[in-house]
Amino acid sequence: MKNVCILGMIVLATAGCSVGRKMSFSNESITPDYSTAKSMVIAFQDNRKEVLDGKEKPTWVGHLNSTAQIDYNMQTESGKELAEEFSGSLVNSLTRLGIRAEQLIVPLRLPNESVLTLYRSKDKERLLLFHVDKWEASAIPRFSTIRYEVFYSFLLQVYDKEGNQLASSETHDVTRREENQLASNLKYLQRMADEVFAEQVKALLNDPKVKVVLQ
Repeated sequence: MKNVCILGMIVLATAGCSVGRKMSFSNESITPDYSTAKSMVIAFQDNRKEVLDGKEKPTWVGHLNSTAQIDYNMQTESGKELAEEFSGSLVNSLTRLGIRAEQLIVPLRLPNESVLTLYRSKDKERLLLFHVDKWEASAIPRFSTIRYEVFYSFLLQVYDKEGNQLASSETHDVTRREENQLASNLKYLQRMADEVFAEQVKALLNDPKVKVVLQ
């Protein structure tokens, strides 16, 4: 009977990983540590190698492994591209702070000069172009724990209306946490990924080189 119970727990844990494998980044709260009078256009461009190579869709956010080590790909819950969710989230956050911010959706591989052309059609003073060079959230069962990881690499470039690059900042690393859990927990991974995204974008905005051209 004991073996049957253990087997049942494993089956349930495995099944749990296979349901609802989607993540959302549309409602994050990102607040720089200063106020800005500059209006801005916000754009995120997906430069992830896996996406550019065609191995993953632009909606890809990472993967969730079951207890049986079945690797499930995860996509955005909305079906929107990850870069679009990122930019929409930041625009919403800035708008709530009373900052004039507008979203610009940037296609894959669009050159910077073409992005600037799109930006010039807007009535905003600054373009904040975030390059997403790495983003992958994952949960991997180990012997007695679950390892949660978020890999990230962002480059922020700030431009004025004339197309001059005024500042740049970048951040890249991996955040890891080991938890004593029976199976991968998507809600836990979502909270962790939310924190990492908000913290890193805030760090880019708080960079003194960026701050001085936005105030």
